[in-house]
Amino acid sequence: MENVLDNVIDSELTGNDPGAIETPEGKTFSQEDVNKIINERLKKEKEKSQKQFETMEKEFQQKELNLKAKEILTAKNIPHELLDILKFDDEDTLNKAVGVLETSFKTGQSDVRIEGTIAGNSNSNSTAKSNDDLIRKAMGIKK
Repeated sequence: MENVLDNVIDSELTGNDPGAIETPEGKTFSQEDVNKIINERLKKEKEKSQKQFETMEKEFQQKELNLKAKEILTAKNIPHELLDILKFDDEDTLNKAVGVLETSFKTGQSDVRIEGTIAGNSNSNSTAKSNDDLIRKAMGIKK
């Protein structure tokens, strides 16, 4: 801030300028200099506020998307606890991830692996592996 003040000092002012402002240190600023300083500060505060607003808006959109995801999972009779494992950034990726998860549940819900164990009765390892692949795809995890 000290550099900004030093840059705008008008050493030729004599104090006769009705728009001039004198600091306790004896530095004199014209009204134009003061306006420039204030405009710079306002610009910085506006940028800061805009960034805060964008951050809050992004958080709100994510919460709204999570709520929509819970509604979709509930409507499709998929446990909404699986929401935490889905990877999505917008409605399109959400719908794709839920579609993959739904396909997995429809093709063999009893063979879906949860926490390292096979839920239900499974007679076929290939079905479990294909379901694992579907779940990995929905979560965005590569092998």
